[in-house]
Amino acid sequence: MRHRQFQEMIQLLLYSELNLGDQEKLERHLATCERCRAEQEDLRVFHKTLASYKPVAVRERDLIDARR
Repeated sequence: MRHRQFQEMIQLLLYSELNLGDQEKLERHLATCERCRAEQEDLRVFHKTLASYKPVAVRERDLIDARR
């Protein structure tokens, strides 16, 4: 299996959309591949950052001014 496929599997794992067989393959690969472990950690941090984002309320008047 190529690294690109494992990287896609990492994405699916983070969304809990990876089947058990592929999850086992990925875990075996992660045990031996520092590059993919680093990719997994980077994606975890990214997803955690996105999950913590809270939109700021903007006044309608500010939006109108910004559009001008």
